[in-house]
Amino acid sequence: MAAADGRHPAARRAGFAGPGADCGADVFLRADRDRAADAGRGYAPQGAGWVVQLHEKGGKRHAMPAHHALSEAVHAYVAAAEINKDRKGWLFRSGKGRRSDLLSERPLLQGDAWAMIRRRAATAGIATPVGCHYFRATGITAYLMNGGTLEHAQAMAAHERPRTTRLYDRTQEQLTQDEVERIRF
Repeated sequence: MAAADGRHPAARRAGFAGPGADCGADVFLRADRDRAADAGRGYAPQGAGWVVQLHEKGGKRHAMPAHHALSEAVHAYVAAAEINKDRKGWLFRSGKGRRSDLLSERPLLQGDAWAMIRRRAATAGIATPVGCHYFRATGITAYLMNGGTLEHAQAMAAHERPRTTRLYDRTQEQLTQDEVERIRF
């Protein structure tokens, strides 16, 4: 397998940035775009776009249209990693060796994804401990701030209750200048 040239983390970040998948659900995606729908877990074409089919905790299956940024990042990663010919392998793969840029045929494990996110955050100078749910909260918050509804965010995140989705909503944490200007003297 060829080196992914830094695109592996970009594809993973694009996946996490959406309000849909959590870390455990998207790590084990299959690259087999022909049979992904049958397996219930993969990245497959659907109409004019792509769909991410996840196997969430508790055996729950969840399919969601892929955001265009995710599609672009995944296609760039697949081309750079030269895994587009491997129709049955894992989409996100672990590296060969401890610090290798070469990819193995083994899947990237959930703990490895978490460690990768932590390393990238530290390299970027982010002191806040970030993990998979940080990206999920960011995706849900961005969706809601851009006019999305809680009901649709709940469906994208595959939450059974709106209360769970609200736990990821950070829109109330941002104090805006408009709110401060409401103070009248």
